[in-house]
Amino acid sequence: MIAALLAAALSLSSNEVELWQIVALALAVIILGLPHGALDPWIARREGFLRSPWRFAGQYLGLALLVVVVWWLFPVFSLGAFLLISAWHFGQDWAGLAPPWQRLVLGLGLLALPAASNSEQVQLIFTLLSSPQGAMLGQALALIAWITTPLMLAIALAFGWQRQWSASLEVVALVVLAWLVPALIYFIVYFCFLHSPRHLRHCLEDTEPDLRPRALGSAAGYSLLTLVFALPFGLYLTRLNDIETALVQLVFIGLAALTVPHMVLMARARGRARRRANGAT
Repeated sequence: MIAALLAAALSLSSNEVELWQIVALALAVIILGLPHGALDPWIARREGFLRSPWRFAGQYLGLALLVVVVWWLFPVFSLGAFLLISAWHFGQDWAGLAPPWQRLVLGLGLLALPAASNSEQVQLIFTLLSSPQGAMLGQALALIAWITTPLMLAIALAFGWQRQWSASLEVVALVVLAWLVPALIYFIVYFCFLHSPRHLRHCLEDTEPDLRPRALGSAAGYSLLTLVFALPFGLYLTRLNDIETALVQLVFIGLAALTVPHMVLMARARGRARRRANGAT
């Protein structure tokens, strides 16, 4: 984590969406971000949801394609919904450490911070992802940040009071980092160096040691398969827009398309885990 923060701090803050930042984001998501979602078939098999691989793949891809279609038809609504879903999803990083409302504050705060510290860049990104009206979502997040940021620091203080030093330091570091680096670099650090490795670690901890190499191999294979499916979509976007816009749309709309079925699966897995825990008591 410290190495990632130091690397990100080398970036110069800018309100422009520069090509090198977009390329860095795309590469980081491919190498470090995709594998954590690519474990979904393995999790589904482990939880007993994968009775028919073809049926699971059809449902997963169908839901992902539905997200893309809805985004294409209603871009501003879809962006707003994606932000809310992401806020809840990212808040699960602190599951077991904080109650639901605090997790929602942390997840929403993670998204609101760069909207306040790099407002012009975030509004430009939201415009590229939806329409000029999308900038209003960035403005709304910037206002929300004035509420969530002090609450995040209060939650970090509570973590420290509970001797959860790692969680406390992480929240404080993210608040500080948001004011030091561009929004895209901030997202790389959080999503690729904190959120994704944490999810991978938790999944592997729930997997028998001798099966972990197979789980990692499955994640690598499905990551490559995802890239194969994404390539035609990316080529289509480059015919409609410049390379910067096409890459931003490919990364974030692609993440939205994968996040929704991923969250559905994880919700089912958590529900099954709760039922097992209740049955054991």
